[in-house]
Amino acid sequence: SQGLWKDHYETGELKSEGKYKNSKRVGEWKFYFPDKTMEVVGSYSAKGKYEGEWKWYYPNHELMRVAHYEDGILEGDFVEYDMEGNIQTQGQYEEGSEEGYWYYRNGTVVEEGNFETGLRSGLWKIWYEPQKIFVEMEYQEDLLNGNYTIYYENNVIKRSGKYVKGEKNGIWRDY
Repeated sequence: SQGLWKDHYETGELKSEGKYKNSKRVGEWKFYFPDKTMEVVGSYSAKGKYEGEWKWYYPNHELMRVAHYEDGILEGDFVEYDMEGNIQTQGQYEEGSEEGYWYYRNGTVVEEGNFETGLRSGLWKIWYEPQKIFVEMEYQEDLLNGNYTIYYENNVIKRSGKYVKGEKNGIWRDY
């Protein structure tokens, strides 16, 4: 395939449009929901791989995700939103792996911490909002390793202990 290309749903509505060169998608491509609103927009490199900023949308037209690519690999800022526009996931990719500070929200649970080359590392925190419980834990190379503490809402310790290489270790205390 070569040149401009338009694909349609069986019902006739435009499904996608963009260019082909040497049978590969190149340049900007747009993908649509059957109601003709944008579903995805992004660009392909001359090699036919994701390149630059890509955006995904919900059927209600709200932005769902923004990701950046270099040569088909996630690179740079990454953000996901819920249907109301609230951030669900936010962080950075380096060569396809999570790197540095990341934030996650899943309903009433919030989690944050750091990655090193795609592996959880250092202090991570989780908040369980309805129960008002807060957890701090330490990771090393994606395994729980170090202090693990659960708190009640007013920073009173509920439970504490240690992990070594992903396994509970030593005495755990309930308060």
